[in-house]
Amino acid sequence: RSAAGYNPVPAGTHTVQARLAGLPASTPPALSWNTPAFLAGHAYTIIAHGIASEFGGNTPVTFSPEEDSLTAPAPGRTNIRFFHALVGGPAVDVCVNGTIPAFVSASYGTWANAFGTSTRYAAASPGAVNVSLRASGGGAPCGGRVLGTVQTNLPDRSNLTVIAIGRSGRGTPEVLVCTDAPLTVPSQCVTAPVSGASQ
Repeated sequence: RSAAGYNPVPAGTHTVQARLAGLPASTPPALSWNTPAFLAGHAYTIIAHGIASEFGGNTPVTFSPEEDSLTAPAPGRTNIRFFHALVGGPAVDVCVNGTIPAFVSASYGTWANAFGTSTRYAAASPGAVNVSLRASGGGAPCGGRVLGTVQTNLPDRSNLTVIAIGRSGRGTPEVLVCTDAPLTVPSQCVTAPVSGASQ
């Protein structure tokens, strides 16, 4: 439920291994994953999502990579993208200021396409906004039941990654908002609780 920031790595495919903090490298990894082929001069975000079996999870931990945009938006615009990492959560519509659809029918473990496009980033106006998560399938986009709302600030000329995190039915869901490269290295992320969250 946090971000590690950017790390430079050589181009190509890599094996990523995860161990509990403090264990030596000789310890068999709890998780192991081969990345796609990273291209030189590009930036990527990788999200690990799921619940490890030793914590009673029945949703295996999976890695989901996505290439970042390195082009800053024009003045007066913010680009946002969305990843659904709320374990056990339903498919959601992500709506700005109540009823403006940014992403529709985003299911768990996926990077959503911006509403009405085949691209990841949705255009938004910078400034203070309410971002609500609504249950998909309520007829028109953003017509479903409100699952929770987050208040956040969208910086001008920024590319942002918004991640729904937590475990449905276990505590309050949260949203992690990260500023993508190249504007901030390492990435800066803030966590906001989802108010009025319902299961």
